[in-house]
Amino acid sequence: MCDISHSPKSPGPVRPAATPQSVSHAAPDLYFLMDADGAILDYHAGDPADLHAAPESFLGRQVQDILPPAAAGEILQAASRVLKTGKMVSLDYSLPLGSGEQTFEARLLPLFARQLIVMVRNITRHRRTEEALRQVEERFRSIFRNISAGMVLLNPDGSFIEANAAFCAFLGYDCRELLKLNVMDITHPDDREGALRRLHEARGGSRQTYNSGKRYLRKDGTTV
Repeated sequence: MCDISHSPKSPGPVRPAATPQSVSHAAPDLYFLMDADGAILDYHAGDPADLHAAPESFLGRQVQDILPPAAAGEILQAASRVLKTGKMVSLDYSLPLGSGEQTFEARLLPLFARQLIVMVRNITRHRRTEEALRQVEERFRSIFRNISAGMVLLNPDGSFIEANAAFCAFLGYDCRELLKLNVMDITHPDDREGALRRLHEARGGSRQTYNSGKRYLRKDGTTV
């Protein structure tokens, strides 16, 4: 790369081309300098293990000759949008590496003279964590919906977030009706003081869990 700020064809001062050292602070893991044809001109690797190929095998070559067709196609389409709009484009793609298939997030930004900066972050661990949390939530939802015991989710003020069918049936309410109430509305008057105290303790953080027995008021006014 060279400084063309004094080139006879240049209408005025032009910033020198970026280098890996000058922009690597902005690249979470990987940085690539790419031209409009998809050729890799330069790079910086925060973690060389995230590279799909050795630098000597990709520098000066086009993305479509280095990456699998699906990933290369997505990156080239994003590069085309960046060059047309002058705006950053983000995308996710997957690559097979020695450690298994990895998922990456790429951000493509316009530089100058039809060149782009491609900043890449390995988000595999983040995606796996998200998937694990999703599976845990699905299992909880399945238990919540299907268990024969009554279960509810409450806001800190005692209003209902959700109630399962067993709890609604136990009190004789349609679940849509119950969700409009506060837990104190269905608590027996003689038990409200203790229930309210425990709710305040949980809201204030002095109590994480508690077990207690209390009476509820059914929709028909009877006590259970």
